Amino acid sequence: MPRQVQLVEMTEEEREIFVAEAYVEYLNRMVDAGRWTETNAQQRIDALVKSTPPDRHAAGQRFYRVIGDGEVVGGLWLQIDADILFVMQLTIIEASRQAGWGRAAMQEVEAMARTMGMRRLALNVFFNNTPALQLYESEGYSGYMQQMIKRLD
Repeated sequence: MPRQVQLVEMTEEEREIFVAEAYVEYLNRMVDAGRWTETNAQQRIDALVKSTPPDRHAAGQRFYRVIGDGEVVGGLWLQIDADILFVMQLTIIEASRQAGWGRAAMQEVEAMARTMGMRRLALNVFFNNTPALQLYESEGYSGYMQQMIKRLD
């Protein structure tokens, strides 16, 4: 039986914690991918934080707890940009992964986007995040751009 989730808006405190954790995950993935070095990664994250608008809601950003079976199974950060709903971050907590919650959350995001009159959904995913790549491809997402890197060290 397919999973179903509810997307419940985060409180301001939950949002700040989620964003801080998302930035740390992004920092680690950029270092792992060889895009950033460990020495400059924190400076880059600090710059991202400073460039973030103080009123995220007014800037088109939305944050949700992903609720499954009455429990928080993850978090979601969306960005509204004209007719595109961009998934900035979808995190399913470790203990709840590979149980269908990510798929259910993405299907709920798609329903939300359609209700809002969006024409497209978009997201970024790292090549080494195989479970996420498989999920998104199975849900009909396809690539339109690819960044590549060659390590010289």
